[in-house]
Amino acid sequence: EKKYLEWAEKGLSAISSQVQRSPNSMTSALQALDFYLNDKIEIVIVGKGKERDEMLKKIYQQYLPNRLIAISENGKDPLGLFEGRESKDGQPLAYLCVNSVCNLPVSKAAELNEQLSRL
Repeated sequence: EKKYLEWAEKGLSAISSQVQRSPNSMTSALQALDFYLNDKIEIVIVGKGKERDEMLKKIYQQYLPNRLIAISENGKDPLGLFEGRESKDGQPLAYLCVNSVCNLPVSKAAELNEQLSRL
C-alpha cells in the first residue's frame, strides 16, 4: 500500500543524518535502506516431500539479499502470499517473484534453480 511506502520514506529521511554520522550504530536502519533501494525477492513454496526439500536446499545455497521465503504444506495458511497458491495432493510448487512480478510456478528443484540463476 502506498501509505506504507510513504511512512518508510519519511522514517528513513528522518534518521538519514544519524546514519551518515554513525553508520556502525545504525545497522537496522541500513538494512531497511538496503531493502528499500533494492529488488524484493519473494519465494513461496507449497507442498511437501523430497522435491520440496530439494527446492529449499537450492534457495538456501544461494545468497539472495532482501528475500522473503514463505513455506506451507498445503498453501491454505492465512498469509496473503499463499492466496491462490494451493498445493494439489501435497505436490510441491515454487513461486519466485521479484518486485511483485512472478515467474510461472515450477514443480522441480532444477526448474527453480534455473529461475534463481537469472536473478
